[in-house]
Amino acid sequence: MSNTDEQFDPEDYEGVQERMATLPRREVRRFEKERRELAAERERSARLERENAFIRAGILDIEAPKYMYFVRGYDGEMDPDAIKAAAVEAGLMNEGAPVTDAEAQGHEVMARVANGAGNVNLEDDISRQLREVRQNIHWRDGDQAQAEIMRIVGANDIKYYPGAVPGA
Repeated sequence: MSNTDEQFDPEDYEGVQERMATLPRREVRRFEKERRELAAERERSARLERENAFIRAGILDIEAPKYMYFVRGYDGEMDPDAIKAAAVEAGLMNEGAPVTDAEAQGHEVMARVANGAGNVNLEDDISRQLREVRQNIHWRDGDQAQAEIMRIVGANDIKYYPGAVPGA
C-alpha cells in the first residue's frame, strides 16, 4: 500500500461533485443481464446447498410429499445434525434413519387398530390378491386356483372352516 492510500479520507472530499460516466444503452443492458444471471446463480447455489444439507441429514428423497413440507418450512440451522433433530421431533425420522413408506403405513395401521378401527386395509389387500387370482388363473385350472387361494388364506391368518356356510 502506498502513502496516498493511507492518507485518503473521504471526508476531505465533501462538496466535490462526482462525475458521471455515460455508457451506451447496450452496455447497460449487458450489465443488467449479467446482474440478473448472477442473482439467479446465487439463488440456485443457495437452494442446492440447502438440499445438500437435508440429504446429509438423512432425508434422501426431499421431493417425497411427506418431506416436501418439512424441507420448505424448515428455518433452523443448516447443520445436518440440527435438521435431523428437527425431523426426529416432527416424527419424520427415527434416531437412526428416515421412516420408510412401509414403516409409516405400519404405524398408521397400528394407530387405527389402537383407536378401535375395524377395517385397517387388510381386507383391501386380501381382496386385491383374490382378484389377481381370478384374473390370472383360467377357470379350468381349478386345482391351481384353489392352491393359490389357500396360500392367501394361510398367509393372512384367515380362519377357514371347510363346509361352513357364511352368515349361517
